[in-house]
Amino acid sequence: MLNAGLAGIDHVWTENVHAAGGWDLIDGFAFHPGRGNFTPDYAPPPEEWTQGDNGSYGNFLGGLRKAREMIAEYGHKELWPTEAYACTKPNIWWHDTYRRAAENVLLTLALAKAEGVRCVNWYQLHDSVLGKPQMADPADPDLKGLLFSTPEGPVSILWSRKDGYLLDTDHAPGSTWFAAPEPWVDGWPTKTELKLAAAGSSVRELDRLGVERRLTARDGKVKVRLDGAPRVYYGLTAAPDRPP
Repeated sequence: MLNAGLAGIDHVWTENVHAAGGWDLIDGFAFHPGRGNFTPDYAPPPEEWTQGDNGSYGNFLGGLRKAREMIAEYGHKELWPTEAYACTKPNIWWHDTYRRAAENVLLTLALAKAEGVRCVNWYQLHDSVLGKPQMADPADPDLKGLLFSTPEGPVSILWSRKDGYLLDTDHAPGSTWFAAPEPWVDGWPTKTELKLAAAGSSVRELDRLGVERRLTARDGKVKVRLDGAPRVYYGLTAAPDRPP
């Protein structure tokens, strides 16, 4: 038995449900962690959220963390993100472009896994084709990473936020519609090159579509090029900023 799914984490409503004794009547806590025109890892504090059609309350990671905070306070319930998405209505600023949707699907699911979520309900499949930084570069707050342990060894997901958290800002102020770039156009202008510790002689890099590149390691290090698109790496060490 779940509560009615909340469109964004309406923590005031949830506080009222708890005060009325409703928390003990549900088995799991459901909310719709929809996302506006922000990268999935955008997590402003709830006291800074704005309301309205383009409100910053429509953020993924911040809402997920607020939901977990309330669960910790009120008593354990399994968290059910019941409406995660990457909206792709063409040429609307508040939605994802087709290229960005692929990036954001990958990062949304990776962040949910890192935050301890067991299952994410996706809305809807026909619409689109913090744990902690985990040592991507602890001296640079704009470089982000997630590290997972698997039977095949460590798997890293790395990206950069040097171009910020707000997407597709190059349109007329106050305008809803804009000419979305074609999916093959790379919209991340800032590229950051890093040398990371490799576990062996090569590293597999997968982009948001699963396209693979083999990167050759030299002297225990491999060169990667990061931007706003998350990429998956097999073959880095469990501490990629330090020698193996």
